[in-house]
Amino acid sequence: MLHSIGIGTADSWELLVSGTTWNGTNARALNGGSGLNLIAGTGDHIASGFMSVRYFDGVGQEVVMDPSITTGTRKYLTQMDLAFLKDVGYATVPEPSTAVLLGFGALALSRRRRARA
Repeated sequence: MLHSIGIGTADSWELLVSGTTWNGTNARALNGGSGLNLIAGTGDHIASGFMSVRYFDGVGQEVVMDPSITTGTRKYLTQMDLAFLKDVGYATVPEPSTAVLLGFGALALSRRRRARA
């Protein structure tokens, strides 16, 4: 799915790739300031075996945009995947917490009950 929105395929991606070096600021910052060897040799994926932490729970995992995936496994977006998305021009929006969602739901329910009365 990330290929369909530009990872490895968009002009904005191509402008930031130089061989196996990535020149985007967000991904470089997550990699200690270096873009060296962040890109796979084909130029359209993040380097093979690159590890990052999952966005939603902080557990370490291989990045989604690695050139391969083991059959029967599931990968979740990592901080590095999101950094690449930011570098090619996307904005990431944090997911609201459960408490915030429950609060909005309770507010909507109370308004609905008042409207019926």
